[in-house]
Amino acid sequence: MRKKLSLLLSLLLCLGLVPSAYADNSPFTDVAPDFWAYEEIMEAYNAGVMTGTGTTESGGKIFTPSGKLNFPQFVTILTRAFYNDDVQNKSFSGPWPEPNYLAAYLHDLFTDVRSWSYSSEVEVTREVMAQMMYNVMVDKGAILPGAAEIQATMNKIPDLSSVDSNYKTAVAVCYYLDLLSGVDASGTFAPKGVLNRAQTAVIYVRLKKAVNTLSTGIPATPGTASPDTPPQTPSGATLTNGMPVTEENVLALLEEYRNGKEPGERANAAGFTSYVDVSKYDAYEPKYRIVLPSGPMNGIECAKFAFAFFDELFGEDTPMREVTDKADIRPGDLLHFDGHWAIATTNTYSTQWIEFNIRTVDGGEAGIIAWGNVDKSLRNLITAYTRYPE
Repeated sequence: MRKKLSLLLSLLLCLGLVPSAYADNSPFTDVAPDFWAYEEIMEAYNAGVMTGTGTTESGGKIFTPSGKLNFPQFVTILTRAFYNDDVQNKSFSGPWPEPNYLAAYLHDLFTDVRSWSYSSEVEVTREVMAQMMYNVMVDKGAILPGAAEIQATMNKIPDLSSVDSNYKTAVAVCYYLDLLSGVDASGTFAPKGVLNRAQTAVIYVRLKKAVNTLSTGIPATPGTASPDTPPQTPSGATLTNGMPVTEENVLALLEEYRNGKEPGERANAAGFTSYVDVSKYDAYEPKYRIVLPSGPMNGIECAKFAFAFFDELFGEDTPMREVTDKADIRPGDLLHFDGHWAIATTNTYSTQWIEFNIRTVDGGEAGIIAWGNVDKSLRNLITAYTRYPE
């Protein structure tokens, strides 16, 4: 049974294993004892992990809770928290943040982190935070969720398609463990969003407790499979890039096309030169022919794009079938609405007002491709087709 980290932390609090009340005299002039993240900031301060950003004219310490973090600052927090002996090692000479970078490098904290994140001018994003937190947990030997839990979690993140392909496993693990969860009621992850210093203090406390708890074997069985082991595809079916047909691999391929992967030969012959946002194609000539379960069909306008892109992902010879339950629609599925065709880029999800929502990539009568980033209701869906194995 899945054991959420939040329940574990509640248990720890009940048992009194977490440092209790700090003194009500905050060392920071801008963090009052009734501030929402007061205890976490005090814990980070007392551990020497986050010591403040400076002083006032009168000499009082300031924390700057709403201040944003750049990449070196987050590296500093992680290395002070988990590798401070290395940071303090006299052989790690040099000005800040060189000792922290060296400690991070020695413990593989930069694994899979995009190089452009390293700049001191770049605010560290939530997806980069997730990757580095994941790397800490791996380095510390934490027992992490297995492939099935990770895949199920990915299915619940409505904006997973906007997560850099490098970071998806790390984001899912942090989401699963409630280290970095959704930013709204829909569970949106907001991978390109940034956290302020107060929020980061909370993240530090959560990560420290996760490492301390999961490294001791609690919970006993969240999964022992390698977190990056993809689910097995029963039929051996593959996508057009040769990868097994799994949701994770479909999302990765969608992202490749969105970022500039060139269309294949058949799509190119039909007039598609790019699938990036607002790229253009001839919506009418030539038509794009596809064989649906109901029979062959020639597509123009939005249908032309949807049919071509459906083949681009799975291959034109891959069998398809109808999806009978809206809740089972997955990324890459072909959607037929009343008067419109599109390709799903997310799983279905619910909001406060509408039970079945989805996001899509679409073409139109003007021959312009659009990667939608808003909720689209499935109320007027007629049929959905999938090429995932049964």
